[in-house]
Amino acid sequence: MNKKIFVLIVFCAFLFSFSSSVGAMTESERQALIAQIQAQITALQSQLYAMLQFQQSGSSTSTISSWCHTFTITLLLGNSGQEVAFLQTAMQKEGYSISSSEIQTSYFGSSTKQAVVNFQEKYRGDILSPYGLSYGTGNVALLTRTKLNELYGCTGSTSAPNTNTTCTPYWSCGDWGSCYNGQKTRTCYDTNYCGTTTNKPATTQSCSSTTCSPIWSCSSWSTCSNNQQTRTCYDTNYCGTTTNKPATTQSCSSVTCTPTWSCGNWSTCANNQQTRTCYDTNYCGTTTNKPATTQSCTSCTPIWSCTNWSNCVNSQHTRTCYDTNYCGTTTGKPVESESCCVPNWSCGNWSFYCVNNQYTRTCYDTNNCGTTEGKPAVTEYCCETEWECDEWSDCVDFLRWRSCYDINNCEPYIIEEEYCCEPNWECTEWGVCRFYTQTRTCEDTNICNDNTNKPEEFQYCDVP
Repeated sequence: MNKKIFVLIVFCAFLFSFSSSVGAMTESERQALIAQIQAQITALQSQLYAMLQFQQSGSSTSTISSWCHTFTITLLLGNSGQEVAFLQTAMQKEGYSISSSEIQTSYFGSSTKQAVVNFQEKYRGDILSPYGLSYGTGNVALLTRTKLNELYGCTGSTSAPNTNTTCTPYWSCGDWGSCYNGQKTRTCYDTNYCGTTTNKPATTQSCSSTTCSPIWSCSSWSTCSNNQQTRTCYDTNYCGTTTNKPATTQSCSSVTCTPTWSCGNWSTCANNQQTRTCYDTNYCGTTTNKPATTQSCTSCTPIWSCTNWSNCVNSQHTRTCYDTNYCGTTTGKPVESESCCVPNWSCGNWSFYCVNNQYTRTCYDTNNCGTTEGKPAVTEYCCETEWECDEWSDCVDFLRWRSCYDINNCEPYIIEEEYCCEPNWECTEWGVCRFYTQTRTCEDTNICNDNTNKPEEFQYCDVP
């Protein structure tokens, strides 16, 4: 009864969270969410049925051998809860091992995923081939659930509703692309892999190309032919419009072409010389009357060369800059000192659980320098060992040994040795019977200092 109440509370909480956000959704988003809620209701019904069946059947050995469960929801890496526990039970019945930490917490971790991959590849023809897959994905979607229900689904007069062939798509969509030719697109896929387009959101929509401003780039004018020149112009923004497109043809005289030169500013004087760039706006293809592009100069322009910055000391680092032209001026000299910040990293403890073969921790800079320089590692490889050892060997030459290996393959195979000593008792003959008793002396030749199995040194006797 307590489990029924718990499922009801979970369902009500889900409906409350749904009602608080539905007002801001579009109609298509509401329909997709309604389909998701219906799938959740079906899953909760199945869980309630499994709980009731378990309570009715008890926990005897016969119940374990006839275990069943109907799988109705998609399960993925990172999930946890009762449905994951049912999945782990099915995987163990298939002979696949799952780490004890994942079983204790009903967590869908790396070992549970590997078990699902092995299960999918074992029944490749039923699960992978219909989708054209060669290797398992580790996701418990429609065809994987169908195979699980075929093997372990609950049947009979009191069985849960048959949901093995029902699959509700759950659509996930990317961002809309840029507007092109009055249209933009996006990609949507079903995370449940139902193989249907039911309730699939729109992947195309109209858009206004006026929100896209063309940026035109044109080639040079061609040689004048038949009193005409041509060029090619294209929009680098691909707006799909010809608004403000430059002319691609112009009249010209095929007899003569007079260059019109346009020159940039002279460069700074360096090594007693200045340069500039000149080009013909008429593109006549000749250098006739082209202005000079170099000229002599007498000024001295410093060319500064600086060493690398020093380490940060007292919140400053420095460098040295010198003029390779030795002009004797500081004009344009780069700065030789500037403020700096040395990060002071503080890290928390490593995570308690090893997840996906990694421990994690958080590190932050108490000086807030805004850099990751010298930041300690925040992930570390880990592996949970689980040792199994053979029985100890017989004691030979005061030593015995055994072989131990880690079933998770975190550590290599090892051989353990330990000191041992087995007493070797040697006794004298029994003495003369006096006063109805006899004695003898027994010594351990191995000197083990252990009286284990020491023979008797006193016994009763009859006087002759």
